[in-house]
Amino acid sequence: MRSARACITFLTSWTVLAAVVPTGLTAQQSAPVQEIAPDVQRLLWMDSRDAALARIVARGAYRGPGTYTEDDKKLTVRNVVVCPQPVGPPLFAVFVTSRNLEEKGVRIIRSDAYNSRPIGHLIQVAADAAIVRCPGGNNVVDGTFADINSDGVIERVESTSYTDIEDTELKVHEVCVQPVVEGALPSLRVAYSAGDAPALTWRAVPTEGKAPSRVQLVQPPVHGLQRERIVATWTWNKELRQWTGPGGGPGQEFMRLPPDGYAELKEFALQKPSDSRKDD
Repeated sequence: MRSARACITFLTSWTVLAAVVPTGLTAQQSAPVQEIAPDVQRLLWMDSRDAALARIVARGAYRGPGTYTEDDKKLTVRNVVVCPQPVGPPLFAVFVTSRNLEEKGVRIIRSDAYNSRPIGHLIQVAADAAIVRCPGGNNVVDGTFADINSDGVIERVESTSYTDIEDTELKVHEVCVQPVVEGALPSLRVAYSAGDAPALTWRAVPTEGKAPSRVQLVQPPVHGLQRERIVATWTWNKELRQWTGPGGGPGQEFMRLPPDGYAELKEFALQKPSDSRKDD
């Protein structure tokens, strides 16, 4: 009953009723009601969420680019994150483990810390019970999943490693900030560590107090002799609602990429390894 009450409170906050009508006037129509499908509501109930997710997966309604589907019909829900959208009801980020794997003898080690964290296999469920495909087919979260810039929207901050660019052995890395909003493009993409350039790492620095949030590229200490070096910093601008910072480019340690497409990523990856070590 405790989980049911929590769900009712949540649904009330997302139901839009008729506005207050001035005295002497008659309301012609009420504001539209933002409906959440019953099985999506049940994702918030501990005693029924596994069965609700099974029905959603079996229904097979998908949206978004790509072709992947959820083939595993025996999934256990371990965490649900409600992700507000700029318009309309929220998206439900459902993190799962697989009972199919367990039945095949694959041991899944659980802990309270793991079960409470938004990492691992992700299924995005819209309010109408459609499964919203993750951008680029990336339905495994292994980075930051939080509202890092206090804009009211959850962001995924993760890196991807690419190899064999254009049938070569060259490598490149990319860090991406992806709003968890249906149909949204990344708000920040940066390529780094191309070729045999020194390996960099990244970190997301969330908003603290009045300080703006930041995403940084960092050169870690080398053999304990060199101090950490901040290579570049991008700062969230609340007024512009975008990340501001350096663009970099071929021949530098990093390169900011457009929201979509891979032409610039290849351009940066295919630079000569010696170029990637040049100073700015």
